[in-house]
Amino acid sequence: MKTTTMTDEFEFEFEVINMVPKELPVTRENGVITVDLTGYDPLTPDEFPDFASVPDLLDLRFFSNYLKEIPDGFCEIQKLRTLSMCCSAIKPDYGLLRLPSQFCRFSHLDELHLVGNHFESFPVPIYGLKTVRKLYMDNCTLTKIPKEIGNMSSLVVVDFSYNSLGETDSLPKEFFNLPNIKDLYLIDCQLNELPPEIGGLKNLEGLRIGKNNLTKLPDELFNLVNLRKLNAEGNKIAELSPRIGQLSSLTLLLIMENRLTTFPDEIENLEKCRLINVFDNKLTCLPRSIINMPLLESLIVDGNNNLRSPPLDVCSRGLDSIKGYFESLASVDAQAVDSQRLKVVLLGESGAGKSSLAYALVHAKALIYADREPHSTVGVDFFTWRPVPDGVEFHIVDCAGQRRYQLTHPFFLSSEALHILVVDLFSYEPAESCFRRTVGDWLDLVTSRILKPRIMIVPTHLDKFDPKDDVSVVSRCEDILDRVQHYCKSQRAQIEFEISEKKKKCLRNPVQGTDPEWKKNNPPVISSSLHSSDLPDQPCPEPGNIVMVPVSNISELTGIMALQNEIIRIAKDGQLFPSVGRDLPEEWIKLETALKEYRKNDQVHCMPYEEFENFAKQHTNLSKMGVHSAVTYLDSIGELRYYSNIPSLHYNVFIDLRWLAKLVKCLFRHDLQKTLQYDENFQKFGVIVGFFDELKKKLLQEAVLSQALLSCLWEEIKLDENMFVQMVELLHHLGLACRLPSEDPDDLNLLVPWFLSEYPGAVEGLSENLSTDQEEINLLFMMAYLPPGLFDRLRVRCCSLEFDYYNWKDHVLLFVYDHRVLVRQHNYPPGAEPSSPAIYITGRGPRAELGTLWEVLLRLVQETDALLKEWQRLSVQRCSLCPPCTQKKKSTPCLFPCNWMSFAATRIQHGTQTKMCKLGTALFKGEKFGVNLIHPPADVVKRLLDSPGPLMSEPVSEDVSDTLIANLSQQMTKHWRLVAVYLGFKNDHVATFDEENSSIAEKIIAMLNAWKHDQAKNATRSNLMMALVKAARKDLAEKVRTYKE
Repeated sequence: MKTTTMTDEFEFEFEVINMVPKELPVTRENGVITVDLTGYDPLTPDEFPDFASVPDLLDLRFFSNYLKEIPDGFCEIQKLRTLSMCCSAIKPDYGLLRLPSQFCRFSHLDELHLVGNHFESFPVPIYGLKTVRKLYMDNCTLTKIPKEIGNMSSLVVVDFSYNSLGETDSLPKEFFNLPNIKDLYLIDCQLNELPPEIGGLKNLEGLRIGKNNLTKLPDELFNLVNLRKLNAEGNKIAELSPRIGQLSSLTLLLIMENRLTTFPDEIENLEKCRLINVFDNKLTCLPRSIINMPLLESLIVDGNNNLRSPPLDVCSRGLDSIKGYFESLASVDAQAVDSQRLKVVLLGESGAGKSSLAYALVHAKALIYADREPHSTVGVDFFTWRPVPDGVEFHIVDCAGQRRYQLTHPFFLSSEALHILVVDLFSYEPAESCFRRTVGDWLDLVTSRILKPRIMIVPTHLDKFDPKDDVSVVSRCEDILDRVQHYCKSQRAQIEFEISEKKKKCLRNPVQGTDPEWKKNNPPVISSSLHSSDLPDQPCPEPGNIVMVPVSNISELTGIMALQNEIIRIAKDGQLFPSVGRDLPEEWIKLETALKEYRKNDQVHCMPYEEFENFAKQHTNLSKMGVHSAVTYLDSIGELRYYSNIPSLHYNVFIDLRWLAKLVKCLFRHDLQKTLQYDENFQKFGVIVGFFDELKKKLLQEAVLSQALLSCLWEEIKLDENMFVQMVELLHHLGLACRLPSEDPDDLNLLVPWFLSEYPGAVEGLSENLSTDQEEINLLFMMAYLPPGLFDRLRVRCCSLEFDYYNWKDHVLLFVYDHRVLVRQHNYPPGAEPSSPAIYITGRGPRAELGTLWEVLLRLVQETDALLKEWQRLSVQRCSLCPPCTQKKKSTPCLFPCNWMSFAATRIQHGTQTKMCKLGTALFKGEKFGVNLIHPPADVVKRLLDSPGPLMSEPVSEDVSDTLIANLSQQMTKHWRLVAVYLGFKNDHVATFDEENSSIAEKIIAMLNAWKHDQAKNATRSNLMMALVKAARKDLAEKVRTYKE
């Protein structure tokens, strides 16, 4: 992994100079006179403004980095209500050392912010501020809070975080007698224990004590009956007291990254609790009582890899799944049964020998094709292998090696799987370029996506070496192992950089599990030593380690037995795979057995969910909730597939994964030019020879797939019309295809980016020069590694929005109103070595409509972030590009790090609306530009976060009249079933509309009238428009918006 550009890019920035103006910027809002200088540089002693000259000043904010003390005259602003004198995190120096004795004259002060000032000791004048309700003194180098703090009886919110308060006398008893404190922050205060006096804060509602050294919570804390939020993340707490149930008002319990192994049964007494987060603890089981918590909405247990009851994958599917598990165990005569199963995913370059390795493991013999030639896997193949009767059963997924197929590989990776990276050792060369291609890129694929992945490297093709040439075999294996160690070292360096940046800039983690400290503590486990066949009595590897076993999977199967033994050992290693051998309800095993037997009927590949429930009840005693939980489990181990998050598919259970994979394999083939030939059976789809050749050409050269050609590709699968539409929806959901706009809504054409490889790469998306009435905004996602297929899946998401677009290789150009947006895949810096892969989003539009342009760009940012969330270990830097640099066509423009969808990043301060290019010098300042060219307006961000749906204008009316319904019934035709699903109807309801009405128009009218009846006041045009857009009928959504009686 390359770390140079990601780490070096931000270390040598020029200082941005933005001096405070001589005339203070005074604003009035709701009668409050405010001076806010936080958009400027910190104040200096020589240029300290005369704030007393501002009449009736109530709110004052400035940075104090360059000040050691405050002038005495400053304290004459006696009407001040809010005062913020903090140190900017991005500026040097440490601010105030002390406060003047007259500071206590602020007799009306309500809110005081002193964050980041490195005081010599706790400032004595603060004690005299009897009216202060909110006191923020985090990161102020405090080591002791004097007992006089007890005089500040008005305090409601106190933040002493990031101070060294670990001594026994650091927090006085008087502090815990303050009667009005409701929120207390003691984050990262080096606390070894929480004083028992905490129980004196009777009105405490929020307590944040994360990132300390606490091993337990004092019993007195559980007397705080008004406590609503408790955050104790990042400590060393190994056990929760049964008295936790006394916190009857608690709604939020955050105890991530501790050492809990279970919860007490009394957790069920938290009747108001809505969220519990125990991410990355040591949980082995959950108490059954947890399902009795009436208001609990979310239980986060990710990262607890030792969780066995319920299994982690069951817990990750939500509370209903957990409830179903416990209900299954509680059913009549139910017993817990060990689950001896492990998923194995084979990865590696084409020709490395993955398929022959799978065949050798499963059949104990070499795979030899009739033509004696090697064959490439298309897409993916599945195998089941049980090497020892009554032992572990392995579900093997053999992923094709050609890079084009990597688009679908991420869907098969799993945190519960052993990933075997197969390397052609005979063709391997001890060079970085070869290692990167055959090993490094594949390691990136797994380590970027999976939390704590387990990866076994298996060198193959020993049969091609001279039997006496052990030296070459060993030296090449050792070269791979050495480079793997260097790879892991580079990953650790990148994580250390992320940790330092997070602390320096006070960054927050956008995604659960992306915390760099967590990544550091949960590194990937990769083969670290070489198994030697010459040492039959070599010691067994240490638990938690994986050995490299070279094999010949063609000739005499040299090493295959040793590899088999190592895989079995790994599966039984509780440190590596604690889920193997987990306890499962006996009824689940019965259902799995019945399903395997039923699957022998090749005619049944998919069941409606209701039918699957009936099937389960025929063969087990499972309740409805138990069936749901069992489906979750069977999905996680690869026995079936249930797309609960796709509206058009969550009423179906796919019980034959090979059939499902065949749907994808029929379309995504590297040899489609050769294998896709005309067949007379295609005539039933209206496809004749000449027409077929034209459709095939459009697919292979323009990536446009017609419904007729897709029907030909899926001809042998024999889908009915309803299932055909659902499978198209599946392609869209997976990011593999999206519908193209058409003048005829019934004419289905799909864009399949997988086939865009032949598009010309030199097409310009935007004109070279920017017109005088336009502005350009450039956003950058820079990554340590660009996951395969990420850009194409983003392309599909972009094209699925309600925008017009044009596609070509590595680019998509969007047309939105008067704006143009170019999304492209490239490197940063472009043309440089080394560089980092990146996704650029460039938007242009009228200067007067900058807010609308930002709204469009942030829609794309949301789509990009949604995809990046799947890659939890991926290092991503989000930046806005410097406008002056981009206008001047600089090859390496300045970067402004920015998490655009964060409110903190969008606070455009009252004091300034400008920024400055960083390529300035001590003598010549950089060019200024509007801050709204790198930061989005806060109101736009808020609007998008509050309303994440498609960007649509409001309808002329919300009434869905009978005449509008009649109008739609003539135009919706074949897509009405999909619209029905997005309106909330189940498949059986859709089937009823279909059976009880003869014409399509009547079916649509019946469906929409039923929707109006069910939804009552929520049956609005806006909601109907939303369903139509999701069903790719933007044309009808626009008609609904503008329709007038």
